[in-house]
Amino acid sequence: MKNYDKVDSIPTGFNIDCLYSPTYITKIGSRYFIIDCWHHRIIYSESLEKPIKYWNKLDENIPSPHSLAGNSKLYIADSAGSDSIRLFNNNLKNITPIYEVKNIGKRPHRILYENDIKLFFIICSLENKICIIDVKNQDKLKFSFVLIPELESSYTRSITIYNKQIYFTCSNFIIIYNIKDNEFSFVRKIQLHNNYNSKHGINDLFFFDNFNGKGILTLYPNKMILFDNINELINSSAEDISFLLKGTPYYINQFDNRIWIPEIDNYSRICSYGITNDTINVDDQIVYFDSVKLKNESFLRKRSMPF
Repeated sequence: MKNYDKVDSIPTGFNIDCLYSPTYITKIGSRYFIIDCWHHRIIYSESLEKPIKYWNKLDENIPSPHSLAGNSKLYIADSAGSDSIRLFNNNLKNITPIYEVKNIGKRPHRILYENDIKLFFIICSLENKICIIDVKNQDKLKFSFVLIPELESSYTRSITIYNKQIYFTCSNFIIIYNIKDNEFSFVRKIQLHNNYNSKHGINDLFFFDNFNGKGILTLYPNKMILFDNINELINSSAEDISFLLKGTPYYINQFDNRIWIPEIDNYSRICSYGITNDTINVDDQIVYFDSVKLKNESFLRKRSMPF
């Protein structure tokens, strides 16, 4: 499978005490992980109360990471800036790098892990195919690729797996496939209503955990749409909740009984929201790591690696 490079060590010393375009926050076990994209690092902690400078460094020299997923033994992170993914071994005491898989595709952008079928799914934003990694045998990972021709040449930032279907979020449309026994079959294409079109397309599609069809769509720049049914994105009956934002919303997650939405680009912060009646409570917002005004060292750091 492509090219493998062992990761021998992770340099330390870079310690800017803020975030610059955090694309994702997740929780695996008791650890919180933040993808600090334009600082080219992934950090983690067991407490959200710690200042960023005291968080542990999973990798602080990873060009333009966007997401991370994992289980109790293995973490995988993408590096859009180097067309690669990086694998890390997880144990109760620490996390150690294993190796890097190079040339996985053009700009790997989103990684998901489905525990019930022991598969990782990776979408590259400039490819019309999805990479699948089978980790049932942890000592011998199996890589495969599935062509998604309906993506054509669209820039695809994210994938969402919900109710045995996979959703590909493209420029201003969504492609839906069924997944059954590791087989993919096309379902339909959803073209966003013009009211929801965005200059740079969709960032993420998120569904709440209760499987009632309610969800949130984030778009670039500075746009966020709340829907009760995905068809509302076609007929323009969804609710625009962009008033909550200061930056551009990116990959959404749900854990600790809250919704987590990082904001990037023109303003960097992470917000969490309560859940009421199976949807987001816009009146219950907590702001974390508000970067306010970035210093020059953050801009220099961004330009130090491909982004």
